[in-house]
Amino acid sequence: MRNLLMSFLLLFLFACERRSTPAEVENNLKSAMIRFLENGKDTDKVKFRATKVTFYEDRLYYDCEFQIHMLVPEKNIDTVGYMTAQISKDFETVKRKL
Repeated sequence: MRNLLMSFLLLFLFACERRSTPAEVENNLKSAMIRFLENGKDTDKVKFRATKVTFYEDRLYYDCEFQIHMLVPEKNIDTVGYMTAQISKDFETVKRKL
């Protein structure tokens, strides 16, 4: 009986996946969005920073709204706008929503 209890305890410890905190998820979402934006055209001239993110965790992805700060030093452009996207749970796939 004791061996059975110990095996269930070990199985439980190794089977449980650590859940990310909301702050970790927020930082990962911001990083994924900035990576996505920096892979666009002429990004060596444009700097992006995600200042806020509001997200809803769905079954397969995060549905997000970002506040993005965009800076183009050459043209003296400094602006803030909103973008929406769906980001996969592994933070690798970003799909912009219009």
